[in-house]
Amino acid sequence: MERKSKYTKVKNWAKEYYFRWRKEKTFCPAFNEDILITRIGWNHLVGVRFRTKAEKIRRFKALPLAKKLIKKATTYQEYRYKNSLHYYALVAEMEGIKIKVVLSAKKKDKKKNFLSVMVFR
Repeated sequence: MERKSKYTKVKNWAKEYYFRWRKEKTFCPAFNEDILITRIGWNHLVGVRFRTKAEKIRRFKALPLAKKLIKKATTYQEYRYKNSLHYYALVAEMEGIKIKVVLSAKKKDKKKNFLSVMVFR
């Protein structure tokens, strides 16, 4: 029997979690709208080549905190416009862990997509 690596186990758990989350409404008070949980965010989490497996594992494990932060945030802390996209960041300490959730939108007044979550040590 083949043993799965820690990375594979956590990635499989995260994929299941993420795709269940996609089916739910995720309302964000900071924008007074639902945030779209799409394949864009999943592809960003798994597809960036320069991230180590350890970094990806941290991000996968932070998905429940990202969801919680989106639902609780009343303001956003950062805004950037780059490559025709608007980026918004929600930053908070949750359960003793500092995280940043990045959302993106094609137009400032359009729906925002979950893009990524970062964990700060």
